[in-house]
Amino acid sequence: MTARDTAIVEAVHRYRMLERRQIEKLFSPSSPHSTRIPRRLRLLYQYSYLDRVLRPIYPEEGDRGPVYRLGVEGARLLARRTGTPLASFRYWGRGDDKDARKTHVTPLFLEHGLALSDLRIAIERAAFARNCTIQFWQDEMDLKRAYGREPARVTLRSNGRTEQVPIIPDGYFALTTSKGRGHFFLELDRSTETISRKWRRKILGYKEYV
Repeated sequence: MTARDTAIVEAVHRYRMLERRQIEKLFSPSSPHSTRIPRRLRLLYQYSYLDRVLRPIYPEEGDRGPVYRLGVEGARLLARRTGTPLASFRYWGRGDDKDARKTHVTPLFLEHGLALSDLRIAIERAAFARNCTIQFWQDEMDLKRAYGREPARVTLRSNGRTEQVPIIPDGYFALTTSKGRGHFFLELDRSTETISRKWRRKILGYKEYV
């Protein structure tokens, strides 16, 4: 294991899922077509530091390659580096590692997760370029695990009915700038939700929470 191998494993864990294109952007931006990253990914997968989640292949798109997530040996490595007992080390797909089953997720879930990784990478790079600091970043997995508050109660204008809306965004982060600190809910819509119903319900929930 090289230092960059360990950094790749840490990045896959931090973003929950990454594809080769994104790993190349993070670790080989000046030579994205180099064969070094694909070769290391194959080895990291072969030795169970990373796991692959296969995507369906469509004729009009071709094979876009697998999505990488943390593997059992990668979890063991990171648990040891952070001084965390492996039994307490949490990561996406952990339940599948325990009983050796493959992760089964929908293509929509994977594409949404990869889009969130793209957005997070872009925000982190923009913050760094402008001397801003991201104090923390919590994704949906973090938020669901820590969720313990009462849901927001919102009244919909369409029918006047009151509904309970849980506050679990796709992400939540704090950004410190020269003008102060801001807290942000992150929602990434890939046109899979109706604006008139689900999206409005989410936004009303955030307004009530604030």
